[in-house]
Amino acid sequence: MSQVCVYCLRNAADTEDHVVPEGFFEQAPEAGYIKVPACYSCNNSLSRDEEYFLVAILAEATAHSQTANRVLDRLAEDHRSGRRPRSGLAVALLEKVRPADVYSPGGIYLGTGQAVQLDTTRVNRVLEKIVRGLFFHRFGRPLPQDATVYVEVMPELDRMRSSVIAAALSQAPSFLGDVFMYRLYFPADGTDATSWALGFYDAVLAIGVTGRLGSSEVM
Repeated sequence: MSQVCVYCLRNAADTEDHVVPEGFFEQAPEAGYIKVPACYSCNNSLSRDEEYFLVAILAEATAHSQTANRVLDRLAEDHRSGRRPRSGLAVALLEKVRPADVYSPGGIYLGTGQAVQLDTTRVNRVLEKIVRGLFFHRFGRPLPQDATVYVEVMPELDRMRSSVIAAALSQAPSFLGDVFMYRLYFPADGTDATSWALGFYDAVLAIGVTGRLGSSEVM
């Protein structure tokens, strides 16, 4: 019997999905990609949202990461050359660039820079998929389809100080090269409760909470 897709829990898993999309990387990480069994539909349904998310976080990360600069250059060249279908993606993002206060991870004001006003609906779909994929990767079982999943990119400092997220931030990190990092906290009771801190290109942080640890506890 075929394994079931870890995302929809309905269709047979006839592909392997890159939990962190392959396009985020300049080259394959030394430890290999994180892949999970998925159906073709779930594997490909968020490809546009994943590219949107990638461009958005690259806009934030290029000031800190040479890898982010090279990935952005490659993506731009792929669009110019026609290797990627042309879309209004870059234009849509550029139209939303706005001045923003920039702070260090420790909360020190660094001045004013450029930031993108994100479409959080699109970003959250990608983040939820990443959290569900990581959950399977770490625990060897899928997160139930009806489990609560709360995600947020670039959260406010008070969100980072919540007990749930602080617990994740206190854990040892796991890395995929200099592109992706995650920290995971989970109680030792075998439930679906987890909290995650996700980093991209040493610059962009997102958080995720699953199971009984709902958004009210994070906020």
